[in-house]
Order: sequence, then structure tokens, then C-alpha cells
Amino acid sequence: GVFASTDATASSNHQTLTVVAGSGQKGYPNQGLESKITFEATAGGRPLAGFPVGFELEYPDKAELVEADSQTGQDGRFSVAVTGLALTGDEENELRGRLDFASLGEETLRSPLATASFVLPTLQSATFSVAITETNVGQELPESAVRSALQAALTQRRAKTAELGAFLSDDDAKRAATESPAWVRDKLAGKVDYLIRGTARSEESSSKRVVFCFAGGDFELIDVRTGEQLSTYGVPLSSSNVKAPGQHKEDAGTRALSMLGERVEAEFMAKIDEVFAVAE
Repeated sequence: GVFASTDATASSNHQTLTVVAGSGQKGYPNQGLESKITFEATAGGRPLAGFPVGFELEYPDKAELVEADSQTGQDGRFSVAVTGLALTGDEENELRGRLDFASLGEETLRSPLATASFVLPTLQSATFSVAITETNVGQELPESAVRSALQAALTQRRAKTAELGAFLSDDDAKRAATESPAWVRDKLAGKVDYLIRGTARSEESSSKRVVFCFAGGDFELIDVRTGEQLSTYGVPLSSSNVKAPGQHKEDAGTRALSMLGERVEAEFMAKIDEVFAVAE
């Protein structure tokens, strides 16, 4: 995190602040933390009651603070709920509680700061599986060039990957590429975090003189926990996009699918980087 200190307890001017509940929770995008984060203020070992307080988020534009107490209770405690989470690119994210001396006109007094943290998914901390159905001029391929390209891109980013065959039958591993998001959630929740999936195909062009094939496909990133579609990417099957010549149609189709893999790796992975707030 960008905050200098991550101490859960801090003291200054004989006042002490401590995080007493809610630190260390796991958060997810577009949702809130399950429970409030609670701090406790004491002075000389006794609860500091009725004192104005404030909060600071490490990434103020990546979450919203609601139900925030403006002062300590009789027990010296004050709390806040964190909602509307967005991914920050950091796994550990910080929220500080402080005593608000400024609101009392005491600009020169420094408040103790207590730091709570919560965890968000990152590209490196999450586990991904890749399911691509690939057909070359009508023949389904056992190995997918697009899948290989995406796996390589994830490895390059130090993301964790898991083979679907470890959790699913061969038939279900194939179905994962095209079944409903709800099916994906039911089959894979708790086993992997995100599924990159789609269909890729090549088709022979109608050119009489030279054998050409076009390749295209549609792909998406799914949050397995919720079944939510987080990003999509498509390459239309047309001459303006991916096409390759070959000795025969299967050869041309293989080349076109390889070109499609490179395109998907570059352009769709850039969109996935955006989802996870990966810094350029």
C-alpha cells in the first residue's frame, strides 16, 4: 500500500487508536465488505467518548465509505462500512481511522492513525482456467492455438492457472466454453476464480485461385464466483480481419487460427489487464 505505516494500533498525545474488528476481510468488485471496520479510541487507558473522527482510504476513488460514524461512542468505538469496491491492482488495501482534531480547531495536533486492511483480487492472486472450443474448417481440434496463446499470456503475467480437467469430466471441460454463466458458477465456484472462454473457428474463403482461410471468434472473461461477465472480445470472420494462405484449406486454417491466437493474446489480454487495474 501507499500508506507509510500499517500498524493496527497507534498512539499520540496520550490518545490511542486500535482496530478492533473487520480488518483482513476479503472484498470483491462491485460489492462491499461483509462487516464494518471498527476502531477504538482511548485516552489514558479509558474510552474516549464523543470525540470527532474521520477515515481515509488508500484508494479513495476505488471504494465508497457509508454509515460512517462522525464521533466515538460511549465505549470509544467508531466504525464505517466499505462498499462499491473496485479493483486497485493491489492485493492488500488500507483504510485508516483518525481522531479529527481539525474539526475542533486544533490544527496543530496530530492524530494517532490506526490502519485496517482488506484484500482484493489481483491478476497474480487469482486462479484462472481457459476453455476454448476451436474448429478448423469444420473439424474440431483437440488442441487450441488461441487457448495456448492465452495460457502463455497468463503465465507471462505470473497469474495462477488451473486445468479444467482437474475438476471436470472431459465432456464438462468442453462444455465450459459455451454453457451458461450459471452453469459455470455451479460447476467451478470455489475451484477457480475466473474463466476465460470462447469459440474460435476458421473458414475457407471463396477465392478460386489461392487457398485462403479466415479465422474469428468470440471470447469472454467470467467471474466464476458470481457468474458475471466482466469483459468480452470478438474478432469477426471476415477478410478485413484475420486471414492466411496455405497449401490446402486445413493448412491455411491452422495458420489463420495461429494469427487469431496472437491477436486475442494481445488485445483481449489488454482488456483483462484493465479489469484487474494492472498498471501499464
